[in-house]
Amino acid sequence: MRMKKIITLKLFILSALLPVFALTPEKHGICTYCGPNYPNHKEWLSLYDDNTFRYCRYEGPGSYSELWGRWERRNNSLILNRDSISNNFKVKEMKSEIKKPDTWFRVSTSSRSFVTYDLHVITPQRDTVVVHSDGSGRATVNCGISAFWIGDDKISTPLYKLAPTTNEVHIVFDFHRTFDNEVWILEHEDTLRPRNMRGDLMNHVLIRKEYDY
Repeated sequence: MRMKKIITLKLFILSALLPVFALTPEKHGICTYCGPNYPNHKEWLSLYDDNTFRYCRYEGPGSYSELWGRWERRNNSLILNRDSISNNFKVKEMKSEIKKPDTWFRVSTSSRSFVTYDLHVITPQRDTVVVHSDGSGRATVNCGISAFWIGDDKISTPLYKLAPTTNEVHIVFDFHRTFDNEVWILEHEDTLRPRNMRGDLMNHVLIRKEYDY
């Protein structure tokens, strides 16, 4: 009985240390890129044969964040795109007594990274105008706005009504990684250089481990 308890305890500890990969019969792992001291490294990326990926990051004692997306290889790069999401967001309107001709929008995340998006504007005449943001999360609307929503394959919001004197709109989404066509560099077949949340290449590399099926 004592030996059975010891074996059970060892299995419990091992399962707590290793990340759990829940696979369907149609999804098979290819490999995992992680730090040299895996599974205690701060982040790792697992690739699957249906071109999906699972990204995990250590957030503190006993806490990990994870997200899923799709990956594509182009030459020596991995292109990562997060699955479609609709997150909590906050809207801050900058108002004045006089309405200016243009209305400025800026969208970012709670980690201060910028998001590219499609802004759908409803005019007072009930027309719909679509404005594409630039690379810094900014969009400029030079027509009247009664309401707007954001909608594309990455982020979305419900319809939001603006005050008539709003001149600038700041929107903050509450998620940490966007993975919007994010490019990680395959320096060799067995090493991958990731980017941080600002999009800068990191100094460290992740090492390829053959996936444990």
